[in-house]
Amino acid sequence: MDFETLTKLLETGKETVAVRLINDFSVHNEFAHITLQVVHVAKTGNYDTFGFYDNYYGQKHQYRGLKLTCQMDWRQNKTYGFHIGISPKTDLISLEEAETSLKVLRTINRKMLKMIHNEGHTDDFSEYAMRFCRAINAKAFYHNIDGNRAQSINQNIGLLRSELDIAIKTNLATWASRAA
Repeated sequence: MDFETLTKLLETGKETVAVRLINDFSVHNEFAHITLQVVHVAKTGNYDTFGFYDNYYGQKHQYRGLKLTCQMDWRQNKTYGFHIGISPKTDLISLEEAETSLKVLRTINRKMLKMIHNEGHTDDFSEYAMRFCRAINAKAFYHNIDGNRAQSINQNIGLLRSELDIAIKTNLATWASRAA
């Protein structure tokens, strides 16, 4: 893709929406958080990037700072505390940024409520995350492979559920082995 075409896509916000899976877990901590950070994938040549540099903080990035999180701890055998929110790019946000964030969150909330009405309530974080991805029209996800710090893209968003299930089960199993 040439620079001019990429620039047009970035200006119109036409990048692919993806999520980045972050498993904030340490065997020595009592709590862990699993986060899906929303990113745009800019198509540049033969590789995909997070798209942070060209448009992550740009005006056209409607999901700037959007995250879905859950918490888990060693005492419970499940995830809880699901939360959809926006982390501002600075400590101080303008009225315009707040209004944009509110509009995005309301739209996602409406879609999530419609899914609850049609499909029922879920306390399974993996299912909730997949609904969230449908609400924002995510097409891909980034995840770590074999404990490597570098993240790799998977263009099949349907496989995210199994990655989340693996992360949750691994965290619980690690805590269980620590307690034994």
